[in-house]
Amino acid sequence: VTTSPKDVYLALNKVFEHAGGRKRRQMRRAHEEVLAQHRELADRRERERRRIMNGREYSSAERKRDEGITSVMYGREEVLANMYFRLVPHYGVARRVLEETNSLLGRDTWKPKRVLEFGIGCGSASAAALHTFKGIAWVHGVDPSETMREGAEAFLKALTKEMEGTNSLRTTFSSHLSMQALSGSFDMVLCSYTAMEI
Repeated sequence: VTTSPKDVYLALNKVFEHAGGRKRRQMRRAHEEVLAQHRELADRRERERRRIMNGREYSSAERKRDEGITSVMYGREEVLANMYFRLVPHYGVARRVLEETNSLLGRDTWKPKRVLEFGIGCGSASAAALHTFKGIAWVHGVDPSETMREGAEAFLKALTKEMEGTNSLRTTFSSHLSMQALSGSFDMVLCSYTAMEI
């Protein structure tokens, strides 16, 4: 099985070709807007933490200011920007963690077949798992954003075409965890960079 990160770049190029060729400037703008929302959310959480720690009530002025700060809504542009600027670095971190895990458990002694990725985003951690553990047959991605799920599906589909020996990979997706959404058990659960979105 080919395990080169080159597969990741080739798959990303296919996704971008299919998306109609966005300019780097457009994706940079969308990415910066997402980062600004993340900073606002982080600031809001810090204010909440301090207010709770100090036993203060929520003033109407604070409430009004904070009500305008919402979670990031990932549309098509935000998903493409996320893939362009975040997928490869997140893949690298996940790959490093999974390689160390595999080494600590005894290389090739643990062979997960079914993977659940909670907060799949664009599928960077699933891609790292596919490159680290041979023989993964099923990846189920959970993400509340439909456009993120669609992006992950497109990326993982393109990736499995680039990798040798993974054409039989089953990929499924759901917006949340539930017994109805998941009909089976999993050998490994990934939750990479999800806490910042919650």
